This record gives sequence, structure tokens and C-alpha cells, in this order.
Amino acid sequence: MKTKKRIELSMNIDELKQNWNSIGIPPEAPMPEVRELENKVASCRISTLRDRIYRLHLRLGIVGCLAILTLIPFAKDNPWMVVYGSLFFILMSVLHFSLAFWVHKLDYSRMTVKEALESVYKLEMRRNQNRIIGITLAVPLICYMFYTFAYGYDIAFLGGCVAGAVIGACIALTINRRAVMMLREMKRELTIDN
Repeated sequence: MKTKKRIELSMNIDELKQNWNSIGIPPEAPMPEVRELENKVASCRISTLRDRIYRLHLRLGIVGCLAILTLIPFAKDNPWMVVYGSLFFILMSVLHFSLAFWVHKLDYSRMTVKEALESVYKLEMRRNQNRIIGITLAVPLICYMFYTFAYGYDIAFLGGCVAGAVIGACIALTINRRAVMMLREMKRELTIDN
């Protein structure tokens, strides 16, 4: 019985080879999409969603470190604001770096679909936890900065603080939306393959 199945299978493979060879695509056939893909792979310009999320959180960690430098001009007049702001940016940088390196260690090629989906849900959960921590710590910092700039400096500083808070919130919402879309795409790809 097994020999009969092996013979049928080998016959099907031979028929498949013959059909494929009968198509007769010349090796020099112009395929710009394939050539473009080959060039991207050769130059390492293909990035997966995992790589894009890794780079996003790595950049956010670096931005958090650089944001500490914006507090230096206020160190003499308001050391407590600088200390609290520096601690906030350091903590946010650590959270982003730890998430980036956790994502970088994920190897979806060695995971089952179930494990990969679980890792995406875990990533989403960790991002939400980091966002809650960030918002919880940012609101008092912003209020303290509003108070400090309203009573300790010229009114122009308060306007700059409000504008910075609004612009920062818009940027944060845009970045969050982008990350959510990438996670949604990862889940969609994994559920389609499942």
C-alpha cells in the first residue's frame, strides 16, 4: 500500500516538473518587481514589522535621553523641576529601551503561530503598561511645570509650556497610532496564516 502511494507521489512530482518546464519562462524575462525585491534583500532594506517596532522604541528611548538636555537651562532657578523631569525622562527611556531590546530578541521564525501571537499580545500589554506609567507620571510633571512657569517666570514661558504640552500630546498620539497599526497588522498576518 505504501509503495503504491510512493509511486503515485513520484509520478505527480514528475508531472509537476514537466508542466513547470513546459511553461518556458526565459531566464532574461523582465521582472522589475522581482529585481527590485532582490536589490532590497541584497542591500538589507527589507524590514519586518518587528524591526520597525524595535526601531520605534529605540528612537523613543534616545529622544527621552536627549529630552533631559532641555531641562538644563532651568537647573539654577528650579532644581526640583529639573530633578523630577530628569527622573521622568530617564524612566521613560529605560522603559522604551527595555521594550525595544525585548522585541529585538523575538525570533518569529522559530516560533509557532500560537507563540508568535502570544508574543504580540504580550508586546501590546507591555506597551499599554508603559503608556499608563508615562501618563501617570507626566500629568503631575506638566502641572508642576505650568505652576512654575506661571508664577516664577514671564508669561511667555507659560505659553511655551502650553504649546509644548499640546505639540507633545499630538506627537505622542501620532506615534501611538502608528505603533497600534503595526501591532494590528502583525496580529492580522498571524491570524491569516493560522
